[in-house]
Amino acid sequence: MLWELNSTHIEDILRLENDVDVRRFILPYTRERHLAELSTENVRYLAIDGPSGMAGFIILKVESDWSVEFRRIVVDNRGQGVGKKALDELEVYCRNEFNSHRIWLDVFEDNARARHLYSSKGYETTGTRSYNGRTLIIMEKAI
Repeated sequence: MLWELNSTHIEDILRLENDVDVRRFILPYTRERHLAELSTENVRYLAIDGPSGMAGFIILKVESDWSVEFRRIVVDNRGQGVGKKALDELEVYCRNEFNSHRIWLDVFEDNARARHLYSSKGYETTGTRSYNGRTLIIMEKAI
């Protein structure tokens, strides 16, 4: 189950994001950036519910009435299917909350686990771009 986060969850967000295995595949935000984003109208932070509380989080940015940028997913205990289940719930959330018909994301080329997960869930590669000498794969899915 997904539920909305707010600024009272900042320590959990920072803890999850600063895991050494996570940091190499995301562009970590500062505390100040997270707090600013949490109060931005078209940005949503969602908790991924786990058996003992928050198992991860997702950041979304609503771009239009039909499109959502899937900015980030961070899962605490990777390899247990939590991310896969969260993606299913994310799509339902985006349809129900925003009436969205498209989700897009970018993922570093060397993040094979995430690219495999997104592909298995029907996300298709639509392009690439470069960021600080690394390649980002742009993927999207109609929902």
